[in-house]
Amino acid sequence: MARTSAETATILSELYNETFARDSYEKFRITWSQLRLLSGTPKLTDNYLLAVNQVLGESGYTLVPLDDFLIMAQHTDFSDLRAVPDRIIERYLPDEDDDLELDDDDDVEIEGPDDDES
Repeated sequence: MARTSAETATILSELYNETFARDSYEKFRITWSQLRLLSGTPKLTDNYLLAVNQVLGESGYTLVPLDDFLIMAQHTDFSDLRAVPDRIIERYLPDEDDDLELDDDDDVEIEGPDDDES
């Protein structure tokens, strides 16, 4: 039976607290097939993952989808990552002389979790 996004998020946060690989309260990776098994859904849609992440975010967790697996972490797990300094960002800003044409026609609309949760 398929679980709601909230139920799946609860399980993921409980897994975060489990001890395995000699660690607990640490970020971990989970395969797409493992997450499908836990969620009870044959396909993990973008809307479902968005809804799971919304619930996780309320407790300070996040689920990061990658090609071969997903990473489950607390927001604080990323606090030690290096930050791009403004002086570097400034090197990549567009020239003010350039006329930028913004074309939204090819943009993909992201639906919210209330649109389709499973």
